[in-house]
Amino acid sequence: MASSSSISTARSSASQRWAPREVSEPPRCKCGISTSVRRSFTPENFGRRFFGCPNYTGRENPGCGFFDWLDYPAAFEANDDALVLLIVKMQRLEEKLEAEIAKSQAKDVEIDSFKEREKLLEEKLQGSNNNLKVKDEEIKRLKENGHRLREQLIKSWVLFIFVLVVGISLGMK
Repeated sequence: MASSSSISTARSSASQRWAPREVSEPPRCKCGISTSVRRSFTPENFGRRFFGCPNYTGRENPGCGFFDWLDYPAAFEANDDALVLLIVKMQRLEEKLEAEIAKSQAKDVEIDSFKEREKLLEEKLQGSNNNLKVKDEEIKRLKENGHRLREQLIKSWVLFIFVLVVGISLGMK
């Protein structure tokens, strides 16, 4: 919780765009929580301070939507403090961007590794498919040889039986 002296105290130099308002205690938002002091970064209210719901984390989660201006508009130049805050925010965003770029590059390396592994596996699969074709051709050839041998065996038995029958019939006469 911000102290009342830090809320009510503000610089009144000519470089300030917003004039401070005296507030003894921050108001409570619709959630029933003591509000926090925030800064506006919109072009119309750049650097202007306001009380906002502490549950606000962005457009996706606006909290209860409560806000109340802490600073009154004044006809001065932009607030130097707000500019510094904006520069710090920009630096943090640049750091986050660099971190995300590093993550992305690491993912690219990982993807390249997966692609290389996929290529090796495809080559191995192609080799296995070729081996399978060779084995299939060998099985086909062996089956054909088996059919030929069976035919020759049947023919030899028929011939043997014929010779046996002829031999028996000649022996009986």
